[in-house]
Amino acid sequence: MLKIRYSPHTFIRHCDGESLIWHRRNYASLILRDAEPFLKSISRDYHDVNQIIVHLANCFGTDPNGIVDDFYDFISPLIENGLAETQGSRETLDPSVSNEGTVASSNNRPSGDENPFADFYLRHNIPRELHIDLTSACTERCVHCYIAEYHSCLEFELIRKALTEFRDLGGMTVYVSGGECMLHPRFGDVLHECRKLDLNMIVLSNLTLCCDETIELLKEVDPHFVKVSLYSMDPGHHDAITRLPGSWHKTMEAFLKLESNGIPLELASPVLKENQYDFADLAAFAEEHHVYLVTNPNIFAKCNHDNLNLEHALSPDEFRRFLEKHYLMLNRTYAERIFHPEERLCDVGTIRLCLNSEGNYYPCDGCHGLILGNVKEHTIREVWNGEPLERLRKLKQKDFPRCLKCVKRSYCKICLAENFSATGDILQIPEGACKYSGVRREFYGKLNADMNKAERSHAAEII
Repeated sequence: MLKIRYSPHTFIRHCDGESLIWHRRNYASLILRDAEPFLKSISRDYHDVNQIIVHLANCFGTDPNGIVDDFYDFISPLIENGLAETQGSRETLDPSVSNEGTVASSNNRPSGDENPFADFYLRHNIPRELHIDLTSACTERCVHCYIAEYHSCLEFELIRKALTEFRDLGGMTVYVSGGECMLHPRFGDVLHECRKLDLNMIVLSNLTLCCDETIELLKEVDPHFVKVSLYSMDPGHHDAITRLPGSWHKTMEAFLKLESNGIPLELASPVLKENQYDFADLAAFAEEHHVYLVTNPNIFAKCNHDNLNLEHALSPDEFRRFLEKHYLMLNRTYAERIFHPEERLCDVGTIRLCLNSEGNYYPCDGCHGLILGNVKEHTIREVWNGEPLERLRKLKQKDFPRCLKCVKRSYCKICLAENFSATGDILQIPEGACKYSGVRREFYGKLNADMNKAERSHAAEII
């Protein structure tokens, strides 16, 4: 007897006759057309394939033998990509339904999709990510933090409203954040609600409040991963950044407990003056524990446009020295290119929507004060399709004419959030930002030239 179920890590969304099937661990994704009845015949519990085929035949009003090949054409790529799991073998099936299955034909998938997952959301104009700041309260007071006040807390019923509307649209992943999200009095209820709505969840935390009860909660709800703020392997350096004595030991103890309990983890560490020389040890720790380290030398001004926290950002010279040692860690590539004036500026309004602890929707991290609507007054659909966000989507390279002509343009990313947090104006580049582009142009220009020279030399040796 052959039984089949979806992998616990498989998520499915339907929109306008298309179905997206995505595996959050191996990142396999397929898009099928007119497959919703077949997809809904399988669940996360094992069921006998014969019974599934009979059920489908009854739904279509046809003979079970007439849809066997279609069913196996459908499930073969799911099994092949780890999206579905089986027990038993097909040889044990009833002989009347034992025809050999084949991999689904390309006719079932949109042609030319390099990334079916991303393409599905772009094509249907659906937000695939929702970032929720459950609270602005935090156990730490990090020197680089862009949160201006640490007191507000979003009501659970409003969180549930946002989650439900997001899921109804077809959204996939919820980032549960803060402040420190574990300070929210109904943190566990939020995670359970995400699980109930079949939403993929990512928890962002410093883990200073992570106790045994929280670990059991995380094991139960099974998040995609927990992203942990860790700034150094030197406890003194870490605590100097968080301004919470003993925070390194609390974070590290919780990290190791989560790891031993099988909770997937990532590390996040911005590059600051205080920890710029600590990344070799951080990278070694991440490699030892097989976790991804997210490293970013860019920090935002506070969301009230106070720039004092930028004193902790690297100077251009410090950034140059960091690149020389750790450029591979940044996972960035730059190359000379021509930007067309009509080219979209960035991906704002195409991937995610954010909700702060006061109930205001905003477009992306760092743009807390750029309000698109409020969860009490607007649905996510209204905000996503509303004029404020549409204006941001329409921004193009030509809206920054000075940048369009700049020789450093290929080595920078015009960031609306960085502009807004520092100046209060999305169209105003912060003073000094161009200096970092100059450093990247010098470093990556030389790096690319050296690599091209090495490739030419290798080719000449082959000839």
